[in-house]
Amino acid sequence: MQIYHKPYFRETTFSTDMRRQALGIIKHYDFDSFILGTSMLENTSAKEASG
Repeated sequence: MQIYHKPYFRETTFSTDMRRQALGIIKHYDFDSFILGTSMLENTSAKEASG
């Protein structure tokens, strides 16, 4: 889940449970945008949002 650091000796993988994975992504990866919303947006793809 990369909560403390990115993986050193294995391939980078992500959990499918975003509630657990979100902290690791926020702390260790650069990003230039984010989506705020309710659970209604859960199935929105990044491709749809980037338009």
